Amino acid sequence: MEKEKLSFWQKKEKELIYKRKNAWEKISDKEKKQIFDLVEQYKKFLGYAKTERLAVEFIENFAKQNNIKYFKNKEKAICLIKKGRMSIKNGVRIIASHIDSPHLDLKRIPIYEDSNLCFLKTHYYGGIKKYQWVNVPLSLIGVVIAKQSRKININIGEKENDSCFVISDLLPHLANKQMKKDAKEVITGEQLTAIAGNIPVDDDKISEKIKLYTLNILREKYDIAEKDIICSELQLVPSFAPRDIGFDKSLIGGYGQDDRLCAWASLNAIKNIQTPKYTSIVVFVDKEEIGSVGNTSADSYFFENIILELSKDEDITKQVKTRDIFKKSLCISSDVAMAIDPNYADVFEHQNDALLGSGVCIGKNTGWGGKFQGNDASAEYMSKIIELFEKNNIAWQSTTDGKIDEGGGGTISEYFSKFNMDVIDIGACILGMHSPFEISSKIDLYNLVKAHRVFLENL
Repeated sequence: MEKEKLSFWQKKEKELIYKRKNAWEKISDKEKKQIFDLVEQYKKFLGYAKTERLAVEFIENFAKQNNIKYFKNKEKAICLIKKGRMSIKNGVRIIASHIDSPHLDLKRIPIYEDSNLCFLKTHYYGGIKKYQWVNVPLSLIGVVIAKQSRKININIGEKENDSCFVISDLLPHLANKQMKKDAKEVITGEQLTAIAGNIPVDDDKISEKIKLYTLNILREKYDIAEKDIICSELQLVPSFAPRDIGFDKSLIGGYGQDDRLCAWASLNAIKNIQTPKYTSIVVFVDKEEIGSVGNTSADSYFFENIILELSKDEDITKQVKTRDIFKKSLCISSDVAMAIDPNYADVFEHQNDALLGSGVCIGKNTGWGGKFQGNDASAEYMSKIIELFEKNNIAWQSTTDGKIDEGGGGTISEYFSKFNMDVIDIGACILGMHSPFEISSKIDLYNLVKAHRVFLENL
């Protein structure tokens, strides 16, 4: 059959107009199987690493199994390093992501009883829609540091036969006033209290019978008392496991994909490079969801200390200043982007925001309104990245963060750009960001893994 000839303007359209495509197009059955197999590995990580500490534990074990050098920071941040052929005085290649996700922290004294029920008081962490966290099965995960510095690991709700915890919502029969409230106030922060028990002790001389029964369970199982919980880091996180979504199983649903999707992609990338030209560093930090504050965040001295340690290894600290190493380095801040949701089309900028399944998201700038508190990558660096991706057949799309005055978003890019290195935001887009069950596309994760690898190997 004779191929239809393109008109002059059809040729010009193809030549001049930028159009995003669905990255699943022209994917062979063999490659599709590879993608689905790769995602099964990711789902294991996502289902396990539901807290920062568990993410660090997973990454540390990964580094040991693959003989990769690493530095750990206070159980909640970590970096992996593969030495390059060139000295670090020529710069390094960095991929940085965060491993914290929105969740509910237990308050310092969380247990109380009311109306024949025992509850756990919480304080939400990060930007959440509070109403999304009611009537959801929750797991309690974290550590308690008891007397004599005994570290007790708590993990309740993740196994099939475990009990879980839940925050109840008001029944619709009595919700006339509630339904008239602003969405921010439908569920208040103080109402995010999780049900933890119903059985009392059999003693009329005890005033808080159900609370005491609950505390006695904790004593018998973990040898802790209420005072010990003051020295704890305990989180309530969604109990459900990652799942495939759709008839075609092309999507992934799960808790914490912001930003553990990007973290896992960089793990996979550094595992599969041999000896790169430049020293490769993948960094995983905490506290991004609350503004990158604290000693395990991107704004701490953790990364700078890593460069100092590497400088000592090469004995170049006297000849080369760390700021000169930073200046010659290149960095990807890898975080998820917001995908266009057609159910809420009016808040998205459809010409510039991301589409699920159209590949890696390249964000030139982050920030709010007039680009406040954001990084803005140079045109030169963006061009270099796009050229690299196209050369290596990586599906990509240019992305932003919704309509200008609707909101915005930030990443850890600004904390690396302060070192005077080139930094750009590259990740994958998701639906339902910061909800208990975020949605991503398998083809985007696949392209992100490829993108991270070619960056470390070829740039």
